[in-house]
Amino acid sequence: MRLFSTALRPQPIPLAQEHGNRPYSAGITLFARTLFNRRLAASGFLDDQNQITNPQEYIEAFLGRSELLDDKDEDWSESSQNMQLLKRFCSVETIFRAERLLGTPKFMPEIARKIHGALLLRKSYEELRGGTESEIYSGATLMIRCGDANPRRLIRIYNALLLVLRGRARRTTKRPFLTVKEQTRIIRRLSTSALVRVQSEPQCGKELYDFLSVVGDFMRRTLHDVPLTTDQITSISIDNDITDRRWMLVQRAVELGLLYPNVGPQKRDEMPNREGTYHLAFILGSWYCSMLLAGLMGRSARVLFAREPKPKAEG
Repeated sequence: MRLFSTALRPQPIPLAQEHGNRPYSAGITLFARTLFNRRLAASGFLDDQNQITNPQEYIEAFLGRSELLDDKDEDWSESSQNMQLLKRFCSVETIFRAERLLGTPKFMPEIARKIHGALLLRKSYEELRGGTESEIYSGATLMIRCGDANPRRLIRIYNALLLVLRGRARRTTKRPFLTVKEQTRIIRRLSTSALVRVQSEPQCGKELYDFLSVVGDFMRRTLHDVPLTTDQITSISIDNDITDRRWMLVQRAVELGLLYPNVGPQKRDEMPNREGTYHLAFILGSWYCSMLLAGLMGRSARVLFAREPKPKAEG
């Protein structure tokens, strides 16, 4: 399958998901923190960590903050690195609008908060292509996001992270306990594993792998191969024109937790609908070097695949 054209349409933004750097669910975040504490206690690494007195700080002490997703103090002065990245990677229209709004109350909500994560990721991706090991996919918020609100996936992530700590000295004042490079290396490995396992699905493994690869590669290209804007593509849309075979692939991807229907105030049904919008599981984000944003936070793109080959005539 290959991608050969797209048609764009805007998507609404739910009240609980105004920006990608905000928690996508307070309940999910609380559950993920509690689960981490339990896995940490079971690992035996916590025995001598008496200097961490607040259980809510455990996951930050081990993983730190996420450069990609967490709020931060940002320098957007004319000579700052952020503005240099914006001028380097953004469209002419976005640069012009940023320069016009710089210094006004509108700049942070309309430019900085919408584009900062994408700029950092674009910079990291270029370094990755240049042979430098990436460290952008790290931090407590990011690991929780990559769990996709799936307990088994969260446990798999936590176990992989805590496994690295075995054999290390327990008394340490260094924070975070796991370096950003170690975390990025682990989550990229888990991302690869989640995609590769798809190929073993009975009857549709190869097709499903190709389908997800086309979607993932498309998301990567929209972020890394074209000028950035503040209105980023975060999901794909499908309609009744989709073939029965490809609709089956969408359903299977949803069942496996690798594709999610976008849910918002106007659409609360989390079951796959033949006409709707979908975003890739966050666990796949690091493999495709994409932002970990829910699809309702930006635009969707209608992905048109090459037509399925017609059956050969007999005789």
